[in-house]
Amino acid sequence: MRNLALMCVLAGCLLGCGGRAATKQAQAEQRVALMSEEAYNDSGVARANNGDYDGAIAAYNEAIRLKPDFAIAYYNRGGSYFAKDDHDQAISDHTEAIRLKPDFAIAYNNRGYVYFNKGDHDQAIADYNEAIRLNPNIAMAYYNRGNSYSAKGDHDQAIADYTKAIRLKPDFVAAAYLNRGAMYNEKDDYDSAILDFNEAIRLNPKYVEAYNNRGYAYLAKDEYDKAISDYTETIRLKPDFLMAYLNRGAMYNEKGDYDSAISDFNEAIRLNPKFVEAYHNRGYVHLAKGEYDKAISDYTDALELYLELGSKDTNVFIAYAYKNRGLACMGKIEYDKAIVDFETALRIFPNTEEEQENIAEVKKDLEEARKKLEETKKQNKTDGRK
Repeated sequence: MRNLALMCVLAGCLLGCGGRAATKQAQAEQRVALMSEEAYNDSGVARANNGDYDGAIAAYNEAIRLKPDFAIAYYNRGGSYFAKDDHDQAISDHTEAIRLKPDFAIAYNNRGYVYFNKGDHDQAIADYNEAIRLNPNIAMAYYNRGNSYSAKGDHDQAIADYTKAIRLKPDFVAAAYLNRGAMYNEKDDYDSAILDFNEAIRLNPKYVEAYNNRGYAYLAKDEYDKAISDYTETIRLKPDFLMAYLNRGAMYNEKGDYDSAISDFNEAIRLNPKFVEAYHNRGYVHLAKGEYDKAISDYTDALELYLELGSKDTNVFIAYAYKNRGLACMGKIEYDKAIVDFETALRIFPNTEEEQENIAEVKKDLEEARKKLEETKKQNKTDGRK
């Protein structure tokens, strides 16, 4: 249920051509050529800013044709290729820009961001390192490197980088606070996380992800009303935010407000009919309400979706689904079906230390189901002789 949102940004600076130092004679001699290359580059920037990336690339091509060592044009063209999801060409252009201008810190930063999007976090970190070496005050590089460390699961290093970015530029981007808060959530330091989400919301009062993540921190602190308030604001700002419905529903369940919980899970399923977690959670609420048929239906749907997903990471949830469906069958006095579900759950539950309590519970439930089944059989025999 954690669902922490991380935000990433590319250094969004397309470089136009300002005045350059040159003698009047040199300017006169090169007026046509210089103006042409600069004009094409500036045209590319304008087109890119308007979302016309193909037109921008065409303009940068002309700029590079007129001046093959035009590092800025390669850099800008790389940005347009990235916008078109052509990561390899974006890397190629940023690499050429760096070859032509080895101290091009922003080019290292942006190439690192492209590697990040390709999932090559080590190479991304290497580029961010170089960007920082060239310009130790480049907040964006620290922030982006923090994202790569976060992706690698190095929460402490990620926090250090987000902190450096914030120190360099306190109002840098609200996402720096969001992402650092997400790391604090991962470390179970919920008070620090909430402080960061507060700041993210101060900088951007409509920051959906900050409300959602703060809601999780409050959830973890058992402050259910505050969590519900944040998830409600998340939904107000983004009515199709699936996880906000799921998490708010879980909070309503914790408060014993089962009807509100079911309403949220219903909406999550309406938005995404294959949202397996919503079926699973709704089944749990129906079970708590003694609505055994509905619980069985939801857990059956959840199991079908879990199998469709086919991920080993879902095994523990599959085991829970069999366990809880078994409990619903117990409620319906269908002990034979309950036994099958409990036995299946025991086969699936990971034999880890953290699951030993659940495994023990299922074994106890299985024993009870077998006992009840035998008692029922004996009672039926007795009834039959009367």
